[in-house]
Amino acid sequence: MKTTRRHFLQASALTGVVAGISYPQAAGAAQATSPSDKIRIATIGFGGMGSGDTRYALNVPGVELVAVCDVYDGRLARARELHGNGISITRDYREILARKDIDAVIVATPDHWHSRICIDALAAGKHVYCEKPMVKSVGEGKAVIEAQQRSGKVFQVGSQYVSSLVYQKARDLIKAGALGEINMVEAWLDRNTAINAWQYSIPPDASPDNID
Repeated sequence: MKTTRRHFLQASALTGVVAGISYPQAAGAAQATSPSDKIRIATIGFGGMGSGDTRYALNVPGVELVAVCDVYDGRLARARELHGNGISITRDYREILARKDIDAVIVATPDHWHSRICIDALAAGKHVYCEKPMVKSVGEGKAVIEAQQRSGKVFQVGSQYVSSLVYQKARDLIKAGALGEINMVEAWLDRNTAINAWQYSIPPDASPDNID
């Protein structure tokens, strides 16, 4: 797969959170992770974004994938096809959070699960990279923030455009006056595909037998 601007932005964001785990004092975390040289991660939700986030995270030196959770057996099988039979697979995210050898988790489930899983992961002492949107309501957001503050762990929301190092650099240039006086900003994002944006097919084998 050729590297695209979107891939670069997502990889930049994940690099930032992994750097925060490696150097917790710089990221404001209260405690360091395990003394291991590797950051051992697990992905909860291995769909389009989860599998992509995992691939980008593994591009960062020292990151190792050890487990994947998904409610659809086909995605668990795909995870092993991509990353080897050595990874653990489960339908129950709580099995991942109970493991002491996992430093961080990627949460890329459907939106309505983000709050619960992120709070549970932080309570279990895991660093968290959560796909956007962080939550579905303001109240849920406050609960996640409080969970992060209690844990002292690194927590990042995967909004690739606003969490990318590219846009941080642009912000710094503007603040420094490098562009002079800015009178107008114009921005747009297009996604032209054969089946339109985010219109994904249901797997033909999907059934109550292989989906929890």
